[in-house]
Amino acid sequence: MTLYPCSVSAQLHAITEQVNNQGNTGYAGGLGKLPILAASTMAVTKSGSPEERLSQLLKQIQDDVKATTPVTNTSAKPGVLALMATANSNTALLNQRVSSIRNANSQIKAIYNDIDQSFKDTEQHLKDAKLPSEILARHRKAVSDYQSRQTEFNKIMDRVVLADDKGQTGDRQTALTDLSGFMDKYPNAKPHQYTDPNKLPFGSPSNKVRKPNESKAQYQASLFPPKYDKVMLAGKMPDGLQLAQATLPALPTAQDTAETEEVQLTPAIKAQAAALNNNPVQIYNWVRNNISFIPSYGSIQGSELTLQNKRGNAFDTASLLIALYRSAGIPARYVYGTIDVPADKVMNWVGGVTKIEAAQSLLGQGGIPNTGLINGGQISTIRMEHVWVEAFVDYTPSRGAINKNPNTWVPMDASFKQYEFTAGMDIKNKVPANSQDFLAQMLQGATVNEAGGYVQNLSQVNLPTQINNYQTQVQNYVKSQKANATVGDVLGIQKIKVEAYGILLGSLPYRVVATGSEFQTLPDNLRWKFRTNLYLADGINTADNPILELNRGTPQLASKKITLSFAPATQADQELINSYMPKAHADGTPLQANELPPSLPGYLLNMKAEFRVDGQVIATSAGSFTMGSSIKQQNQYFNPGTGAWEGGDDNDITVGEYDAIGLDLQGMGTQQLKALQDRMTTTKAKLAQFQLNPGDLTKEDITGDLMLTGILSYFVQVDSSDNWIALTAGNVVNYRLPSYGRFLTAAQPHFFFGIVRTVSFPGVMMDVDYVRGHAETKDGDQSKHAAYIRQAGSIGSAAEHAVPEAMLQNTSLAANDPSQPQGVSAVKALAIAAAQGQKIYTLNQSNQGIHSAVLQSLQISTDVKLEVANALSAGKEVTVHEKDIAANGWVGNGYIILDQDTGAGAYKIAGGSNGGILIATGVTILAIAALALTVLMEMGPPGLALFTVFLQLGSALIAAGVALLTGYTAICAASMSIAFAAIWELAAIAEPYSFLFANTIGGTLWSTITGGGSLSICGVP
Repeated sequence: MTLYPCSVSAQLHAITEQVNNQGNTGYAGGLGKLPILAASTMAVTKSGSPEERLSQLLKQIQDDVKATTPVTNTSAKPGVLALMATANSNTALLNQRVSSIRNANSQIKAIYNDIDQSFKDTEQHLKDAKLPSEILARHRKAVSDYQSRQTEFNKIMDRVVLADDKGQTGDRQTALTDLSGFMDKYPNAKPHQYTDPNKLPFGSPSNKVRKPNESKAQYQASLFPPKYDKVMLAGKMPDGLQLAQATLPALPTAQDTAETEEVQLTPAIKAQAAALNNNPVQIYNWVRNNISFIPSYGSIQGSELTLQNKRGNAFDTASLLIALYRSAGIPARYVYGTIDVPADKVMNWVGGVTKIEAAQSLLGQGGIPNTGLINGGQISTIRMEHVWVEAFVDYTPSRGAINKNPNTWVPMDASFKQYEFTAGMDIKNKVPANSQDFLAQMLQGATVNEAGGYVQNLSQVNLPTQINNYQTQVQNYVKSQKANATVGDVLGIQKIKVEAYGILLGSLPYRVVATGSEFQTLPDNLRWKFRTNLYLADGINTADNPILELNRGTPQLASKKITLSFAPATQADQELINSYMPKAHADGTPLQANELPPSLPGYLLNMKAEFRVDGQVIATSAGSFTMGSSIKQQNQYFNPGTGAWEGGDDNDITVGEYDAIGLDLQGMGTQQLKALQDRMTTTKAKLAQFQLNPGDLTKEDITGDLMLTGILSYFVQVDSSDNWIALTAGNVVNYRLPSYGRFLTAAQPHFFFGIVRTVSFPGVMMDVDYVRGHAETKDGDQSKHAAYIRQAGSIGSAAEHAVPEAMLQNTSLAANDPSQPQGVSAVKALAIAAAQGQKIYTLNQSNQGIHSAVLQSLQISTDVKLEVANALSAGKEVTVHEKDIAANGWVGNGYIILDQDTGAGAYKIAGGSNGGILIATGVTILAIAALALTVLMEMGPPGLALFTVFLQLGSALIAAGVALLTGYTAICAASMSIAFAAIWELAAIAEPYSFLFANTIGGTLWSTITGGGSLSICGVP
C-alpha cells in the first residue's frame, strides 16, 4: 500500500519520455523537453543565501525571545496565562533561550557585510534594467529603514549580552522585554494562525434547532414577514386601516416560467426535460425516482448541480423539478410549510436509522426545524418544516398525463421517498481481527507512560503487513461468499423504492399542518451563501469593512472556480518582475525550471488583490500591498438554518500567493471533475497550438486550474473515504454539509527587521479550514458517532499530504525514492516523530497535573505552545510530539486538537495551517506563471514548455478522481470496500494511535484507484 498513484506515474512517465525523446532540436514536432520536478528544501539551518540566513536567524530570535517574556495577552484565558507563566519561569530553560539568542546574533553579525552587498547588487540590477525611478526610490527607502532598524536591534542586543555576561538577571529581563517589543514591532515571520478550540474545523454541527412554525401567523411573525402593497396617501393613515397583503396571483405569470438563481435553465436541464417529452408526469416520476434525499435545510445546489450529482435536499430537489417544468413551458412554484410525517417513514427517509432520536439528530444537524409528537409514550410523528412544489397543469380531466389545457395548481413532492436497504456481509463478526496480537506487535518495544502522558517507540514496521494480512483474510471470506462481489454485496445497498404512476396523484404523501408561503423565486433568507473577504492585517472585528469582498449564493457558485490572486499594481511593478525573468534561448531550446528566479524582491513590489470566478475578475482591491506582507482573509457560509454566517478560522494571506478556493457543497460529483478535466484538455490544446493562436492563455488556465485540481481532489478523497468508513462501520449514516478549503502556491517571505527582503515559492499548501458533515449512528450511540468523526478527521488530515504528493510526484523516479517530493500533514508529522523515537504526548482533562511540565519540555515554537495551552484550557485533548522534525525541506511539528465528546478536531502543522505542505522547486513555475505569463508567452513554446508537465499531472489526477467517484456511485468494485473494512476494523482497536493508521493508509484511495496497490476500481488499471 503506497501513497503514490502508480498508473498516474506510468502515464506521466510515458508522456515525459515521448516529449523528451524529441530532444532539444526545436518545435517541429512538439513542445520539447519537459522540466523535471525535483524535491527541494526550504533553507533550514546553515544552508541558503545570506538573505535567507538572516531571515531565519531573526525568526529564531523572535521565537526565542517570545519564550523568555511573560504572556501579557489580556484576551487569553486564565488557564493559558497560568500554564505559560509556569513554563516561562524555568531558569534553566530561560538560560538556554538566551544562549540561543546570543548564538544567533553572532551569526547575524558575521553576514552583515554580505547583506549590504546584496542590497548594492539589487540597486545595480535596477539601474541596469532601466526601471522607473519610483522602483529605485522604494529600494533606497527600504535600505534606509533596514539600516535604522539594524542599529536599534544592535543596541538592544548589546544590552542583553552585557547583562547576561554580568549575571544581572533583572537588567537582562528588561533588555529581553525590549527585544520582544522590537520584534513585535518589526516581525520576522508570518503570523501564526491560531485555532479557536470551540470552532474546530473538522466535525458535525449541533443537532439543536428551533421548533417548526405551526400556523400562517407564526410564519409571518418570524420567517416570512408579510409584504404590503404600496399605497400613496394624501394625509395621515386612518386608524384601523390595513393595507392588503400581496399574494401570488391565482393564474400563472411570466415569473412562474422564468429562470432564477436556483432555477437554472441550462442546456443540460432543457435536454433532460426534452428527454422526458416535456411531460408533467414523466418529469415528476424521473426526479422522484432518481434524486436521492439529503436531510439538510436551505437552497444549496441549484438545479444544475442537483441534476449532475443526482442528490439534493428538499429545496434542491424542488429547484430541479421546477427547472425541468419551466424548461418544458410548465409554470411551477415553491411552497413552504410545516408537515407531519410518521416516525417510521422519517427513519427510512433519512437513511435507514433504527431509532427516531437518530433521525431527529440528522434532521437537526442538517438545520431542519423539527419536533417529535408523542403518542402512547413514544414519538409517533415528526413535525418539520419542508418545501414542495406546485405545478400548473391539465389536471381536469387528464391529471397531467396529457398537458393540453393547463387549469390547476397541483401539489407534489419529489424529495419525499422511501428506500429499500439490502444488508451487506457481516465482516466484523465473521472475520474478527486478532486485536490482542495486533496491539502486542504494535507496542512491542514501546514505552507507554500513562503518568507522563506519552507513548514512545511505537512499532510501525509491521503495520502495513498486518493490515495487508487482515485485508487478505477479508478478501478470502468475501470470495467464499460470492465470486465477483460488488461494493453493494459487501457493504449493502440503499435503493429508492420506485413509484411510477401514469398520472399526478394531486395530493402530498403526508399531512400539511400549515402553509407558510408560496414563491416564484426563493427568498434570500432561505439560500446558502458563500463569502470571502479580505481585511487589513491588524485583525477582523464586526466594525471592520472588508477591503475586498466576494459574496454570492452557493447555487451561483456551484461547480465554479474561485481564486484569489495578486497582480502587479502598476506597469512599473510589472516591469520589475519582467526584469528578473530569463531571456529566450538564441537556439530556440526550451527554458528550464532552474532558470527562473528563486525569489523576487518583495519590498520593491506593490500588488493588488483579485477575486475571480471562472476566470472573470469579480473584484479588485482599490489599494495595493507589498509583496510578502500579510492580509487577513475570512471565508464563511451563510446558513439559513441558523440565520448566521459560519466558518472556520481566519487566514493570514501572504501577498503574492495564488489560492484556489474549493467549495464542497453536498459531496463532489463526477460532472464537476469532468468539467475541470475538459478545461485542462483545452489548455493543453492551446499550448500545442500556441504558434497559431498566441495570447490565448491566462494565469487562470494554468495556475488557477491546477490549484483547483488540488483542492477538488482533496474533497473527492475525503468524501469517498467518509462514505466508505460509514459503510464499513455498518451503522453510520453520513452526509456532506457545505465545506470549503484552499490549495495554494505557498509564498515564503524572508524578513529583515520587518522588511520583506525577498519572497520565494517553495511549494504548495493545502489549508482546509471547514469540513462539515452531518452524521449519526443508526442507533444514536454518541460514543460511536464521536469515533466515526475522529476516524474521518484523521483520514482527512492524511489527504492533505497525500493529494499534493500524488499531484507533484517526479515520474522519472521510483515512487519510494527519497528525493520524491514529500508532503507533511499533522498525522504524517506525528508518524515521522514516532518513527524517530520521539515521545508522543496526549494531554487532556484526565492528566491536567502534568500540563505545565510538558509545555516546558516541548521543543517547539512558542506560538504552538500557546495554542496548545489555549486548547487545554478550553477542555480539549491535544496530541503533540516533543520536538520539531526536519522532513523534506520543512521544519516544524504536527499536532491535533480534539473534542473528546464530539470527535471534532483540528489537524495542524506549525504555522497554524489546518492542512499540509509540500516543498518542491517545480512549484516556482506555477507562481511565476501567475506573475509573468505574458513574458513567457512572448517566448512562444520554449517559454510555455515549463507548464505542460503540470497540466499532464493535473489531468491525470482528475481522471483518477472521476474514476473513483464513478466506481463508488456505480457500486462496481468490492475491492475498495474490502480494503476499508480491513483498515478500520484494525484502526478501531488502536484508536489512540490512529495517526499512524491515517499516515499509512492516507493515500489508499488514490493508490488503489490509479493502480498503485493490489486493487483496482471498475477496471481502471
